Amino acid sequence: MTFNENQFRWAAVFAVVLLGFVAYAGSLSGEFVWDDASSILLHEHVKDPSKAVQLFREDQHVFGRGEGNFYRPLLSLSFMVDYFFAHTPENLEIPPAFRPPEVGPFLFHITSTLWHIAAALLLFALMTRLGATATVRLLVVLVYVLHPLHTEAVAYISGRADSMAAAFMFAGLTLSVGDPRSPRRGLSIIFASWCFIFGLLSKEAAIIYPALLFLCLFFGARNRDAENAPSLSARLLPLYYAVPIAGAYAALRATVLNFAPMTGSRLSFSESAQTLATYVGLIFAPLNLHMEWSLAHATGLTAAAGFVLLAAAIALMVYGHRCEKPGVTLGMGWFLVGWLVISGALLPLNAPMAEHWMYVPLAGFLWALATLLFDGPFPKPVGRALATVTAIWCVWLLSLTTTRNADWHDNETLYTTTLRENPGSIRVRYNLAVTYQDLLGNPIGARREYQLLLSFIDAMNELDPAAAVPWNSTVIDSRMSLARIAERQGNFAESANQYMQVIQRSQAESRKQYLTEALLSLGRVRLAMGDEMGADQSFLTLLQSQPELVEPILRLKSEGTRIEEF
Repeated sequence: MTFNENQFRWAAVFAVVLLGFVAYAGSLSGEFVWDDASSILLHEHVKDPSKAVQLFREDQHVFGRGEGNFYRPLLSLSFMVDYFFAHTPENLEIPPAFRPPEVGPFLFHITSTLWHIAAALLLFALMTRLGATATVRLLVVLVYVLHPLHTEAVAYISGRADSMAAAFMFAGLTLSVGDPRSPRRGLSIIFASWCFIFGLLSKEAAIIYPALLFLCLFFGARNRDAENAPSLSARLLPLYYAVPIAGAYAALRATVLNFAPMTGSRLSFSESAQTLATYVGLIFAPLNLHMEWSLAHATGLTAAAGFVLLAAAIALMVYGHRCEKPGVTLGMGWFLVGWLVISGALLPLNAPMAEHWMYVPLAGFLWALATLLFDGPFPKPVGRALATVTAIWCVWLLSLTTTRNADWHDNETLYTTTLRENPGSIRVRYNLAVTYQDLLGNPIGARREYQLLLSFIDAMNELDPAAAVPWNSTVIDSRMSLARIAERQGNFAESANQYMQVIQRSQAESRKQYLTEALLSLGRVRLAMGDEMGADQSFLTLLQSQPELVEPILRLKSEGTRIEEF
């Protein structure tokens, strides 16, 4: 049975939609995890449709623990729409124990899956516009929609920024690469420019759009050598719109839309090569995936492999250009552009690696790979063997993705699976402890994780005193939490010891907020221990800097107050 082009396209669309929902069906029962709290649950403007314009003036995590520098208003706007339809008004007539949750994550997961499918379909449209063969198009989009490297961007609601930005970029590229002689080209370029703007407003990584556009226009345009073909300047016209937009966006992000100091660090060339080798390895064998990657176990051999792969990618671009295989040249160039931005060699990053950073670069790599393997005059036995291996690989990728969905089901599962792969992650260990303490009501588990975290930091500081981890907010919050847990359990001596350590460090480093809470809590604990003199000493020290607290302290001494009331 043969298909014409139109039938093939509809069959491909059906396959992508079906496999997209099959691959991520397990994510639909997932909860809000990680930054979903600050992006959605705690974000008062996301909950209020009248604040839609305000989303374009602020950081995505403005209601989180400390303002960051993530300007993604369209992402927040998509959360606002989901929240509007998923929100259930509180019914005070129903007893609290039986009330449904205020908002459920199901609709959010549906929307995230739809954005992922949309990105794959728009990639298919772009490849169609650029003349990729039917086999190459189908294989690329099927692997793209199934690959477990994307799970972090789909099963994790806040990861939706990647698929949104990619969908807008792919749409803009598709609109830009049409026939330069078309009478509607001007309108297409305008729509493409707006797609680029929407991509930037979804995630900062969309800034690579002009580079991808250049590759598509220069290497991917068909009939560029034909008689009466349009000039290079005419073909590159969409780029003349995209570059100023990128410049204006960069200027705004550096000034009025710069909400916090830049954090992160650059990687050495050797470390960047290690990331390249690791990423390529994960494309073919995406095993042991987790959200907290490091280069602790990378070696010089890994770096050497990265440099070899870099040279091979450049060689493949040259080969594709000389042998008139634009899919190879365009795909490898696309991958290298995407990797350079996340390599850490050009821009400071807050982590050496992240799976979701491969959301856009993976499309180029798969494009080049599929063109190499399936766009050539291979003997039928070779072609059948390649098709069989690819089919088996796709089934394996599907199984890995469905399994990976479970890792993002809830906070406890996410953190424990991550720590299994990277037990040295301080922030994940801290968040697991907070999950046990605040969400699951498990003080034993919280105490264990806080103690493991502090023990790990102490061991690191002893091993390398020059690079000692400072008493930052994570360390102080951990000790304050240990003190509260010990106090609730009646272990007042341990609680007092933890509070005293916080007080000593907070006095030295002028941390007024922690100092106030620790002094007040230490006084309360000493009262519980029967040490009234010691309690008075703590209260007097506190009143020297904050005399307005005299009434709460007097009430505490006369009536006694439980820890929950503070």
